[in-house]
Amino acid sequence: MELARLRAANGDSVTGTLINAGVQVKSALPTSTIQLLEALDQNFKLRWEKQQYNKDSLNTQVFWPIRLRKPTAIHASQCFVAAALQKTGCSIHLFIDNFGKDHAVTDFTIKIKSWFSKVGGDPCALTVKNYDEFNTDDCLQTKRETFEKLLLQEIYTDTVLKISKIWHSGNDKESIVREIEKKRPRRLLAPAMTWTCLKKLCDSHTGDSIITLGGYDERILWETWRNYLGITGTNVGHLYVSELSGLHMADREFNWSGREDIQNEFHRVMRDKDALNFYTNMIPWCVNNCALLPRYITSADSLRINERIINKVGDLAGMDAKDNIDSLVGAVAEWVL
Repeated sequence: MELARLRAANGDSVTGTLINAGVQVKSALPTSTIQLLEALDQNFKLRWEKQQYNKDSLNTQVFWPIRLRKPTAIHASQCFVAAALQKTGCSIHLFIDNFGKDHAVTDFTIKIKSWFSKVGGDPCALTVKNYDEFNTDDCLQTKRETFEKLLLQEIYTDTVLKISKIWHSGNDKESIVREIEKKRPRRLLAPAMTWTCLKKLCDSHTGDSIITLGGYDERILWETWRNYLGITGTNVGHLYVSELSGLHMADREFNWSGREDIQNEFHRVMRDKDALNFYTNMIPWCVNNCALLPRYITSADSLRINERIINKVGDLAGMDAKDNIDSLVGAVAEWVL
């Protein structure tokens, strides 16, 4: 009776999970890409920037560049999003920046595909390319021209360092100098290589819409691409996983291999600051991106922590993280490990 009333009030499809008189109504993942993008933006704090994205295009290609390193929870959250986009009909193109040789490409790809599969993505339909495959003469020329064009713009050095991920947000000048001393010059060329790979994808899918997928810290990369390189004629929009402020991947060990690793990291966070600093602190970020998001993508049952139903990260308000640490760790471990 109650289920019928809810459906009648909302049409045959119910958006979101409704809790009423003890009845939980789960919605299916949107079948439309644009509806999914809007839902991710509104409900899971991802940032969708439409820019020149054409929702009426027959095909959408997802450009997903990742620098090769040990796979982390941040990579897992991107995998979940990529799989969700695939379910709405998008083609997913993973481009691995493997010039650094910091990790084995095979091991990295295996882990990425396992997370992709975990939320119902089809890893066999995932296109994987390495940056070193684009060391052809025409690509190298495009990269050189792109980098030269960038440097000839009225752009400050700090922007070049930030888009190269040499200058992390929140760094002071002294730490930036130390960081530059430790980095190889090739990092300065990484943005130009990323933009070159995107151009190759656009050229091979003329007229299709493109979504770039990445972390929130890549906003400056794509703002620079749009504002300084005079890119025209491409139907490109940008999707960013929600912000994890004040923390860079290289600063913490996110490549967890067991529940104990997650628990240790959560305890470390609680010693550093208030554990539930909403939307930006690591614990609610992990719950949002590595527990609630995959549950939404798979239409799984609502997350319950100490008999409290958690459908969005704001539902954690007032919860004592220390008293519920085992449940919070378990919620994340279910999808990340």
